Amino acid sequence: MRAARFGALILLLGLTAQLAGAAEERHRGHFRALENYRNMAAEFPLCQPLVDELARHLAKLQEAAPDSAAYRALQPQTWPLRRALDDCYRRNRRAGHGYEYAAVSVSAVAAGGEWLVTVNRDAEVFVWNTASGRAQLFAHDHFGPSAASISADGNHLLLSSHSSAAVYDLYSGKLLQQLQLRHPQLRGNQLVGSSLSTNAVEVYRFDRQHSRYLQQAVWPTERVYNLNVSTTGNLAWTGTTLINLHNGATVPLQRQASRPLPGVFAADDQTFYLAGARRTVERFALPSGSALAPLSLPDSRANLSRITLSPDGRWLALMLQRREVRLLDTGSGAQAAALTSTKRFTDFAFAGGMLMLADESGATLLLSPHTGGTTGRLLSFSSGNWAVINQDGFYDAAHAGEVPELSWRAHQRSLQLSQLKEQYWQPGLLGELLAGTSNLNTPAASGSPPTVRVSQPEDGMARISVADSGGGIGRVRVLLNDKEIPAAGLNSAGEHTLEVPAQRLLPGTDNSLEVIAWDGSGAIAGRGANVVWRDARPTPAQPKLHAVIIGVSDYAGDAVDLRFAAADARRFADAVKAGAARMFGSGHVSIDVLTESGAQKSAISAAFRKLKTLSANDVLVVYLAGHGVNRGNEYYYLTAAADSLQTFRASQALSSSELIEWINASPVSKQVMVLDTCAAGALQPSLLQARGLPAAQIRAIQRLRDRTGFHVLMGSAADRYSYEANQYGQGLLTYALLEGMRGAALRDGQFVDVSRLFQHALDRVPELARHLGGVQQPIIAAPRGDSFDIGILAAADRQRIKISQPRPLLNHPVFVEAESGFDRLALGAAVYNQLAQTQPRGGEAALLVTAGQTPGAISISGSYTTSGEQLRLNVKLLRDSNVLDALELSLASAAEPKLMAQNIVEALYPLLLKLE
Repeated sequence: MRAARFGALILLLGLTAQLAGAAEERHRGHFRALENYRNMAAEFPLCQPLVDELARHLAKLQEAAPDSAAYRALQPQTWPLRRALDDCYRRNRRAGHGYEYAAVSVSAVAAGGEWLVTVNRDAEVFVWNTASGRAQLFAHDHFGPSAASISADGNHLLLSSHSSAAVYDLYSGKLLQQLQLRHPQLRGNQLVGSSLSTNAVEVYRFDRQHSRYLQQAVWPTERVYNLNVSTTGNLAWTGTTLINLHNGATVPLQRQASRPLPGVFAADDQTFYLAGARRTVERFALPSGSALAPLSLPDSRANLSRITLSPDGRWLALMLQRREVRLLDTGSGAQAAALTSTKRFTDFAFAGGMLMLADESGATLLLSPHTGGTTGRLLSFSSGNWAVINQDGFYDAAHAGEVPELSWRAHQRSLQLSQLKEQYWQPGLLGELLAGTSNLNTPAASGSPPTVRVSQPEDGMARISVADSGGGIGRVRVLLNDKEIPAAGLNSAGEHTLEVPAQRLLPGTDNSLEVIAWDGSGAIAGRGANVVWRDARPTPAQPKLHAVIIGVSDYAGDAVDLRFAAADARRFADAVKAGAARMFGSGHVSIDVLTESGAQKSAISAAFRKLKTLSANDVLVVYLAGHGVNRGNEYYYLTAAADSLQTFRASQALSSSELIEWINASPVSKQVMVLDTCAAGALQPSLLQARGLPAAQIRAIQRLRDRTGFHVLMGSAADRYSYEANQYGQGLLTYALLEGMRGAALRDGQFVDVSRLFQHALDRVPELARHLGGVQQPIIAAPRGDSFDIGILAAADRQRIKISQPRPLLNHPVFVEAESGFDRLALGAAVYNQLAQTQPRGGEAALLVTAGQTPGAISISGSYTTSGEQLRLNVKLLRDSNVLDALELSLASAAEPKLMAQNIVEALYPLLLKLE
């Protein structure tokens, strides 16, 4: 017996030594690889954070005993780190060989589908707004993100790699938190991931006070192979186990144990889909876990590798070995679409009514369950540019549809996007594609555009040659210093002579003359001909600044009245005047301010006629605040005489064509236009389109820029509610501009540079409007050439610029009678009306009350009971379910609701004014 024990001990020691020797050999191999990675990082510094992480990990591994639990937990993490470094090396070695890189992750926000995120192989993150159709490169400092998700409220962006996660504020780009987690996901406004060191699922909930996700629970489980969390954040699937995230309990499923499989939950948590073996999709009823009839793919030979479900639960998407995608109708089990590719699919997700597929080709494809085919592509480029293209060649892209990475091939030659822009550029195309409402008619086939040549002007005359290249000759446009000048008679072949107006030339500096000709159908523009020359006349000693600033809140029709537009116009005029007086001298500044009843069309026309007296070297600022609507291809600004948004007459509105005519009559070359308007009537039935501006309106503003050379900033809100219901008591675009002029966007702390000011507004307005889903992100339409200054603001000037301080934003009050369960006395409506009456038009409102329920706003919630002649109320002030304050009131039950509302508001007012 003693010998047997001794032999067993020798065997155990031998095995231990053998394990230690094997571990030591593995360590040597890992450390040799680490040295190679360090050499690699010297060439590609972006890989250095992963090298440091591997070094720390190997140090911990070497300290642990080979047979210890710590060693067994750490050892499996080594190879994913090495694979990530290998990927980093390949990615960086390949970077720079072409513009386009494949998206590796795509994620859409659950609430409304407003945001979409793509991450490309260069670890660049693009945030797409599905309403406007535009994308923006998201600046982050998280190394190598390979996946992303967005919180249900659309405020937070989670970027993650193999073992780490970073949470950002989606609007400001601020890093909120970094965590060490695997498979992290934002679901139901909580963060869920699997532990690195133990087999457990961790749950974090966001704490608004500390702006951090705080750990709420750690639920031990079996090994987490992959993690899929339900939309509500109530349930999680680990690949083998279904967990209730509230109590950590395992939800049993009536199925045989098998290998880890991907699964997905229905949005209501009532059904669970599992990509089962033998190419079937198992279905289970929740919370019982009982099996339902499965779905099958009898004609498929490939195993299921990924699975996802549309938000409405109708469509089930299956990825088969990353080469094939199937779409099934969950009701009938019938196949709706199938797509096979020679390139690997890297990720997929539903957004709107489409399945978005990221693949190795560098595109994110849109697959329609209704038609069974692809409807378009999303492209992101390493330059930070982006594009959306549909199957008929219509497109939307960065920089108002002009990006260098794209071009057309037609008639055996390359065409720039600008040559076909008027026919094929469709702003907001992404929103239309996702909503399935895109119904664009492809223009008829066109021929080659004319060839034009232009000579440098001599004695005030320029010679222009126009030659037909087979497509006929359509309109011909002549731009002098990016501003259109009359050019009659040029739409025919041959030599032409054009007079160059001397009063429009910039003396003492370079001038440009550009000629652009379209084909006979008007579809394709030529590349254009351009000459540059210097006017030898001396530069005027002192340029002037002239401004036309218009704001209307009080319209002829009460139903269309606004609150802030007129006051905003006056504040903006004061700020421009202060900066211009210091830069140009008070004697060289002229500002026409037209507000309320003074903003009639005749007065506006007279103000613009004054522009004819200006010189080419002067500066012009135009500002319009109020209602802006679109009709066909025209943009209209409504004057004070308008009494309706739908049936206004020409005498009540200012069209973009009239603006172009009036502005081009002036020789001014440095021009700025701000449109802080409410785009009433822009709403569409689709939620995805409700927040987007009409494409025709955007194109109209771009045409204005193209023909006048204006620097245009357009900040239209999609509806009046979006325009007015904010915490700042003024239009958000004007607020951002004034904030920038107070110092946030000044160059060298004093110069009002147009580009810097506009860029500040472009970045700031979405952040200000984060709780107002209907506000449209501003649009900048800038001509070629450098920016310029429109003022100098000293410290004393900046202090005098008035901007409103943020005020409490209130949701529509909700009151319920305890006994009946509804608001029998209509107190909610009465209190709402009483609060709304306290907000003066154009004034400094102490409180701002909305008609709906806005996230982040203060909610007034109360219950009441009747006892004899007394009405007892319990009222709570809440923000996102957090109680801020409370009070009890006793009122006379026989009193009128209006009188009771006055008493309630009088009691609540001091509490509300204390809240931020």
